[in-house]
Amino acid sequence: MPRKGNGKVYFNGLPTRIDVEALEKKFGIPNIGDIILHSDISLVIGVSKESHRWGTVVTKWRKNLFKQHNVVMGPTYEHSYLVLNSERRVGYSVNKYNQGRRTVRRSAEVAESTNRKGLPPEMLHTLDHVVFVYSMFRQHSLTAARKLGKVEALAG
Repeated sequence: MPRKGNGKVYFNGLPTRIDVEALEKKFGIPNIGDIILHSDISLVIGVSKESHRWGTVVTKWRKNLFKQHNVVMGPTYEHSYLVLNSERRVGYSVNKYNQGRRTVRRSAEVAESTNRKGLPPEMLHTLDHVVFVYSMFRQHSLTAARKLGKVEALAG
């Protein structure tokens, strides 16, 4: 049963605001090059990295840092986050772009392979739209990729 709090509806979950505010209080606005360990985040919010709650809270915190302070924290291989400098932000951006491109391609593949028989006209229109948008996106990506050849190397 949904419950209300602060004008929002929660479905048996807890609002993230309290934990996000705790992270903001503990770490403030991180500077370029700062490293924040996953274990330190876990201590502040009181949940393990393996919990769904941890990911929900940290995602919201990272989004807030970007939206409010233009701070981008990228994951490291050392179980931590690193506040990215401009060069690393380019690589991070390219990686996110490529992930999005794959997601769009997969959605178009599902749309193209869907059995259209018996679908109402509105759904047929939606399927056609997804496939059309992907074809336009793909055409643009193919022509733009030639211009960005050297940038792709930074993502690795």
